Amino acid sequence: MMRLIVLSVVAAAGFAQAATARPVPDRNLLERMRSGVDVIGIVHFGLNTFTDREWGYGSESPDDFNPTDFSADQIVKACRDGGIKGLVVVAKHHDGFCLWPTKTTEHNVSKSRWMDGKGDYVGAMEKACRKFGVKFGVYCSPWDRNNAAYATPEYVKTFHAQVEELNDGRYGEIFEMWFDGANGGDGYYGGAWEKRSIGVARKYYKMAELLARVRELQPQVCFFGGDRGFTWPGNEKGEVPPESGVRVTTALSASTRQTFRCVPAGSTTRARTAIRVPASS
Repeated sequence: MMRLIVLSVVAAAGFAQAATARPVPDRNLLERMRSGVDVIGIVHFGLNTFTDREWGYGSESPDDFNPTDFSADQIVKACRDGGIKGLVVVAKHHDGFCLWPTKTTEHNVSKSRWMDGKGDYVGAMEKACRKFGVKFGVYCSPWDRNNAAYATPEYVKTFHAQVEELNDGRYGEIFEMWFDGANGGDGYYGGAWEKRSIGVARKYYKMAELLARVRELQPQVCFFGGDRGFTWPGNEKGEVPPESGVRVTTALSASTRQTFRCVPAGSTTRARTAIRVPASS
């Protein structure tokens, strides 16, 4: 994650020489970086921890989640001691299992054996972050391989309600809200076991409406993904190959939104918004 932030800063300096307008992070991200919250971590702990899968299919039982020696304090303290200043906690991954006692689905931590169904993993991590002075953020996957209504308008209402719960104040200030680009495909979907497609993700999920609502609830939040915030520069390793042609967009405001395209340093393109990327970068 540190590489992501460093690349963002370096790229911003390069933009000034390559374009007439200098892209900068949006106001919230810029203020956060100025405040020193520049090294961010993400914790992915959930059903996948116990099933040994990177992505669950959505068919897993809530009872599979049953940690016996869980300590949010130990996790967060270790992150803080390692230099992490903000922690994004995965509240729901693609398997659809919600790690807080949500009212939106039965596929959640209150239906597990952990703490006799009275546990709240998201809440425990939030409290530990406050205790150790680490900023608290959440990740909520739009894709839900458990929900039978996925790929229908009804599911979008459920997803919006889940994001609302995470940002309505019960977990205090949310410094960063993560979404994800993995959307649609095969899954359990309530027992259908089929492949589903959603078309254009931002339209299906009504992301503009959703992000505007989150901004109302959490004015200082930064968005990762979701078509309104920052994201990986190039790929998940934070690498931007010179020949990639990757597009980087600044969105300080609607009137200043501008997209820049990475091109090799030796390219003859005359685009005023080209970013010259040396082959050694």
